[in-house]
Amino acid sequence: VDFSLVDFVGAETNFQEAVFGDCPISFYHAIFKTPNTFFNNAIFGAGLANFQFSEYHSKVLSFDNVTFLMGDVLFVNAQFADSRVSFKSANFGQGKVDFHYSKFGKGNITFDKATFGGGEVSFKRVDFGSGKVDFKRANFGDGLIDFSESEFNGTKVIFRSTQFGQGKIVFDQMIATSDFTFDNAEFGVGSLSFFQAKAKSLSFQFCELNNHIDLRVTEVSFIDISNTIVRDIIDLM
Repeated sequence: VDFSLVDFVGAETNFQEAVFGDCPISFYHAIFKTPNTFFNNAIFGAGLANFQFSEYHSKVLSFDNVTFLMGDVLFVNAQFADSRVSFKSANFGQGKVDFHYSKFGKGNITFDKATFGGGEVSFKRVDFGSGKVDFKRANFGDGLIDFSESEFNGTKVIFRSTQFGQGKIVFDQMIATSDFTFDNAEFGVGSLSFFQAKAKSLSFQFCELNNHIDLRVTEVSFIDISNTIVRDIIDLM
């Protein structure tokens, strides 16, 4: 199924409850110009889901409850403008989920309760814009989680009650003016690194830190690990 280079115009783009078979799906370089764009409850079968270089000029962009059964999901170099972007309760399969080099604007971004199936999850070098970023209660599985060199210019980035698995979690060299909250998050044995990162604050209240943590940051005003159990090494220097 190929929607490459398509311009979506009109009152609404609606793929709600669409069922795509076991084949590659492409929205490569597609441009969404409608006020609202919905993929809610859509099901993508086994095969690549390619949204690379897609552009979104909708006020609301929703992938709530979407399911990607198998195969890689690529939003590389996607441009989200000022859309309010929601992947709430999205279910990503066992393939790689890749947003690297994508860019968001003023709209809020949520992956609340999203589930990642165990493949690599990459938000490397993503510009998250100035909206609130919310990953609370997400389940990242056991793959590598990479936020390295990403930029956050909003007030809050939330990973509260998020579940991390066995893979490495990387925020190295990120640049942020935001408060990061990991309170009540569950960490596996994969290392967590903020090497040379910049942020306003990092909070790990009420966590069990069973993994090696690298907090050799470049600039963070406040780090809170109160009411937290530390079972491994925390590097501060």
